[in-house]
Amino acid sequence: MDRFAARVFLPLLASAAMAAGDTVKIESRDGRSIEVTVLAVKEESVRVRKADGKEFDIPLSSLSEESVKRIKGMAEPEAPAEGALPVVKDHTEDLSAAEIKCFEDLHPVLREYRDEVMFKPHEPETLALKAELDAIMGRLDAIHGGLSAQERCERLMAVMRQEMRGGTVSASIGAGSCLAQMKEPEATASLLKVIEADLWEATETECIYGLGERCTGEVMDKVLEWFIHPDPKFKARGGFTLTKIKTKAQLEELKGKAVTVVITEEAKDRLRAVLTLTRNVR
Repeated sequence: MDRFAARVFLPLLASAAMAAGDTVKIESRDGRSIEVTVLAVKEESVRVRKADGKEFDIPLSSLSEESVKRIKGMAEPEAPAEGALPVVKDHTEDLSAAEIKCFEDLHPVLREYRDEVMFKPHEPETLALKAELDAIMGRLDAIHGGLSAQERCERLMAVMRQEMRGGTVSASIGAGSCLAQMKEPEATASLLKVIEADLWEATETECIYGLGERCTGEVMDKVLEWFIHPDPKFKARGGFTLTKIKTKAQLEELKGKAVTVVITEEAKDRLRAVLTLTRNVR
């Protein structure tokens, strides 16, 4: 196992092997250690029981960094609130520099490629950009090899959170691009939640590109909900997503659903405007 894989997976395996109620050895910041049974993990402390049956709280701030990580790994995950992002684990701390660099490299290349492929799809410059994109995605695949679709979604979310914590906008947009290109159901659910949660303006456009390609069935139902939403932000997102549909089948489905969903004259006028922008339908 290489060093990156060890740093990412071994802590996860350790966390999975332990749960509240297990006995664990913890260490204070000054090097003293004790074996305790963990009863409950709180935000700033942990409730433990010693071998003699005595129970007490220990502030997390008094423990070593490794002990805090071990204890937090034993906490039961809270059920996500309605509308919350589908993230099980915050991978922000174990993102590698190479991983972040891939996302930062991806954003400008993808932007240039989109501009070129629209008008010069077979020109050498466009093909060179496509090769560069494939190389970046190959680097990411090598880093993410062995991860499940849900785990990849979680890591992409972590990159987006980095932007909120002072990371680079370019990496955040690149992560949104990768999420948009994933085809698994987990990615579709994540795309919907990212846009609905209104957290990352920098990545919203990338996510909408991805939703446009898979805008059918329940996804189209959700997008139409946005389209007729009283909030102008949701209206705009819904309309923009509908302009990114790609196939005649999607277009026919949209027209059929619009008969029952788009009810106001104002909404119908907006839908007519949207339909004039679906130029990429094939």
